[in-house]
Amino acid sequence: MVKDLENGYFSRLLLTPSSRLAIVLGPIIAGMLQLLIQTVLILVVAYFLGLEVAAGFGGVIVVLLLTLGWGLAFAGYSVGVALRTKNAQSAQAGTFVFFPLIFLSTTFVPYELIEAGWLKVAATINPTTYLFEAMRSVFIDGWEAWPLIRGFLVIGLLCAITISFSAVSASKAVSAD
Repeated sequence: MVKDLENGYFSRLLLTPSSRLAIVLGPIIAGMLQLLIQTVLILVVAYFLGLEVAAGFGGVIVVLLLTLGWGLAFAGYSVGVALRTKNAQSAQAGTFVFFPLIFLSTTFVPYELIEAGWLKVAATINPTTYLFEAMRSVFIDGWEAWPLIRGFLVIGLLCAITISFSAVSASKAVSAD
């Protein structure tokens, strides 16, 4: 994306009758599919290592759908940062924001077992907590409605925010030239 901005290709794309959203969705969907393939590979390896999903094959589909949403959100943010900064190093550094989110969530410890007050607050406001809780519920508990509803709502909201951010960034990237 940054290379396309630097050599003027992105500006030429914006002259076509395509919407800005359609133009930025290409790299976003590519990033989403990359995460989906990684998740499928991890699930296949986990299956051969003895993974049992309490919700059955439908639970695996739900996990893949949540992964698609997370991939869209992450890639939408990455593309937006790339369009804002127009610098490959800054765009890569911008994605490091997501890594603390993983560690400040319930990735490694269930919410009930978190003792530090500040960490509980961080886990509560962290969108990845709800993603992991939804995934964990289909793996361990089966079909529990509330974690799944919260997970899909949070992912939907996060996707809307990050994809909108990238579409607005596309407009500003060219208008700044």
